Formats: sequence, C-alpha cells, structure tokens
Amino acid sequence: MEMDKDNGIAATSTDKTFDICMIDGKPEDVLNPKKKQLEKITPNLFTDEKGVATFKGIPFMTSGGPCTSSIAKATIK
Repeated sequence: MEMDKDNGIAATSTDKTFDICMIDGKPEDVLNPKKKQLEKITPNLFTDEKGVATFKGIPFMTSGGPCTSSIAKATIK
C-alpha cells in the first residue's frame, strides 16, 4: 500500500509551528542532483507496524516524538 495525499504523515503535536524531522545518521555534505537521490531512497521509506515513518527501519523523529501515519506497513512516496 502506498501513502497518498489523503493519508499523509504527521509530526507528533508540539508547541512549535515548524519542527525539524530528523533521522539518526550522518547527513550528506552535498547532494548531487544528477544522481537521482530520491529514486535511491524511496525503496527504503515505509511505515512500520505502528504507522511510524521510517528510513531503513530508523524512525523519523521530531522534538515531540515520531512522525506517524494512520496506515501501517505502507511504502512512502
């Protein structure tokens, strides 16, 4: 099942209007637009059994908690 515009991923409610979503790991210094980065990462984006958005099984987190969806075990595109 794929996520669609009607079933998006939401950050946990926080006091901040805009919060940064983070994934553990070292960020790339520079992304080369010619290497089609999105096509490389989308096979590893999915929600787990609790609906938490993950990359390679690592949850997307904000200061208020994980980013979640109402759809569990779904690919994210």
